[in-house]
Amino acid sequence: MQPGLTRDSLLERAPAITLKLQAGSTLALIDGKTLPVGVHALEVLALCTEPTRVSDLAARARVEGARDFIDFMATVSDLVGNGLLRVPGSKAGPIDRRGEWADPAIHVAMLNDLTRSVAFVEAVRAAVRPGDVVLDIGTGTGVLALAAAKAGARHVYAIEASEMAEVATAMVEKNGLSDRVTVLRGFSTRLKLAERASVLVTETIGNDPLSEYAVELLVDAHKRRFTPDARVIPGVLRVHAAPVEAPHALLDRLSYTPRNIDRWSTALGIDFSALREVASAPFPASIIADRARDIVELGPPVELGRLDYSKPAPVGERSARLEITRAGRLAGVLLTFDVDVGAGRTLSTRPTEAALDSHWLPTLYIDPSSRDVGPGDAVDVAFRQDGSSALLEIAR
Repeated sequence: MQPGLTRDSLLERAPAITLKLQAGSTLALIDGKTLPVGVHALEVLALCTEPTRVSDLAARARVEGARDFIDFMATVSDLVGNGLLRVPGSKAGPIDRRGEWADPAIHVAMLNDLTRSVAFVEAVRAAVRPGDVVLDIGTGTGVLALAAAKAGARHVYAIEASEMAEVATAMVEKNGLSDRVTVLRGFSTRLKLAERASVLVTETIGNDPLSEYAVELLVDAHKRRFTPDARVIPGVLRVHAAPVEAPHALLDRLSYTPRNIDRWSTALGIDFSALREVASAPFPASIIADRARDIVELGPPVELGRLDYSKPAPVGERSARLEITRAGRLAGVLLTFDVDVGAGRTLSTRPTEAALDSHWLPTLYIDPSSRDVGPGDAVDVAFRQDGSSALLEIAR
């Protein structure tokens, strides 16, 4: 039970929740975190569109008897603990934001990536003209919205689904631009704007370039948010794949390698050989920049898909053959992307091209059945968009 939660507590639903219904369960997405919720939780959330006392909430939910009330309060307490229900006007205490969109570490990493930040700010300055209305989707700390206002935009609408909206609002106020920048909390697909934009700015790009609902947000924005001649930042994002060799030390950190299995079996006196079968299929792992530079391409990258921000559409499925041009030990396939930011700047996650301060990480699809390969060999792969994710499959 949450401390201080009583029958007289006033609760309201968090402002930006996405519900995903699937067979056997319901998931709630808030601030980049996915949480399972039950049937009773859905009813409680539906009843809390405005501040409501717990006692009134229980009555409206037709809670009867002590046992039912205990179960009801457990559900309410769980919703409060996960941030889906909140006490209006309450001051938030320390909250664990790790892995969420509002995690400070995520925004520190993005701001420390000055190559990316400067490139986007320069693109905004080159695109925005005096009198423009700018839409910034996924504003985060508000950097690009502020850059647009400073570049002469008549008004900027900065949209942010997470609690970072409060940070962005404080940034706008501190920079004296509250008269020209409006921060809106929620998903852009649900919010209403007073006018259409002539410029779109968005950096909804994760290590998985199709994550953060990038395609869905863009398609919706083009339908409802823009003037016919709107300019868009960034331009085109391209996804590539290459067959690669990786150091043993890197693979040992990430997978059930034969060397790991032998080492664990010897040290712990337990037979770990069953893990060879458990991890028989290729699987993805994000590789931090300094380790990614130790990965060696065994053949040239092949483009598997692209997202044009000015003409967005779901990324179609594509099969490709990755040619091997140098001898080595095949560890798997490295998935990278590059994006034309604008103002003549292109950013890449390919280890040989990525900036030293890049916060984006390439994805290594590790194939446990590693083998020696040489010129003339090839790796067959299939790439597709799976919901809001990119998915690569390696033929066995």
